[in-house]
Amino acid sequence: MPPRDPVFWDGVAWAIRMSLVVVHLLFGLIAIVRWNLPLLYAGYSGFDDSVPFTTWGLWNLAMAFVLFMTPTRVPLGLISTLLSGLLLFWIGGMFWSGAELVFGSAIFFVYGLEAGGLFMRSLWLYMVRVRWFQRYVMGRRHG
Repeated sequence: MPPRDPVFWDGVAWAIRMSLVVVHLLFGLIAIVRWNLPLLYAGYSGFDDSVPFTTWGLWNLAMAFVLFMTPTRVPLGLISTLLSGLLLFWIGGMFWSGAELVFGSAIFFVYGLEAGGLFMRSLWLYMVRVRWFQRYVMGRRHG
């Protein structure tokens, strides 16, 4: 099987990034519209124990906006992708600490792993253009 065209992988990265935007947008809207979920369901109680649930919603809406507006291979795009992954892992941890919801935790952990993979890909594609990285890391023989 011949290797795929780089444009294909750029499309895959874009699709993953847009899925992260949708996840942050949906969680943010639900957290703002249904601010009383931690009072109604035990699975959401961990969120309200740390910060108010509407704050979680605002963080997720801001993350969705930043992910949508910034390209991946610039420093702000790298930082936003990393913060998105950390926020998704934190949300998964809150679901686990609230009522040990395995499915909810697993969903957000998978999205956190997707954000981590996207971050590593974007970091590599950013670093190969940096002259220092080309000279000292890629130009040296290791092993």
